[in-house]
Amino acid sequence: MFFPTVLSTNTGFLLQGPFRTTPSRDNIPVNDAWNKQLVVDASELLIEAMRWLAAEKMLDVNALQSLPLQRDRFTGLLAPLYD
Repeated sequence: MFFPTVLSTNTGFLLQGPFRTTPSRDNIPVNDAWNKQLVVDASELLIEAMRWLAAEKMLDVNALQSLPLQRDRFTGLLAPLYD
């Protein structure tokens, strides 16, 4: 998925990947196993990015504000981003 959908990520960053979409390509099926795995992979990448930013002394307030920190905004498919 490399264009907007109706599924909001509620983050301060873009989440792009080869997600499977609905036929109209405006949404992402949340129960699709492939899509679930992509979100898990993205979550692991987020952890790596945070560690890299910290090591490079670039982990500042702006970076922290882009993180998925409000549990109630990350349920269903995108819950691994919060976890």
